[in-house]
Amino acid sequence: MIAMRYGSIPIARKTGGLNDSVFDVDDDTIPLQFRNGYTFTTPDEKCFGTSI
Repeated sequence: MIAMRYGSIPIARKTGGLNDSVFDVDDDTIPLQFRNGYTFTTPDEKCFGTSI
């Protein structure tokens, strides 16, 4: 929510109220005008697309 206030792209775990406020830009089931950030389900390096 703070990221949205200051014009930054929000990155949020899909839990609770954040799941209702942040809509993933890669989710094709959500209309384009509502996609506003990035969401993830598990906090690990796989969900962010990085390799260690």
